[in-house]
Amino acid sequence: LYDNINPHGTGMDISFESIQLNESAMGKMCSCLRGKNVREVAFTDIEFTNMRAAIQSLTTMLKCSPQVKSLVWSGIPIESVDDMALFAQMISERHSVLRKL
Repeated sequence: LYDNINPHGTGMDISFESIQLNESAMGKMCSCLRGKNVREVAFTDIEFTNMRAAIQSLTTMLKCSPQVKSLVWSGIPIESVDDMALFAQMISERHSVLRKL
């Protein structure tokens, strides 16, 4: 699915909206995006079946993808204090690279 992302240029914007993602789907998607020429990853109104696993997959993808300059996370409540701490840690580690949240 992501093999045809152009490795040159400014990078693509990838957007996921109004879907449910389970742990397996999120893990595979983030794994496929690692190291690809993606400038922005957007998640809007996503229902994650396992929020902690989703954040961990996203963290790993961002660590392996320095070309990602923008993360959009909109309409996705994080109810667990532990998950919020994990999300905040992810953002803090990438703060100098990410332009918007």
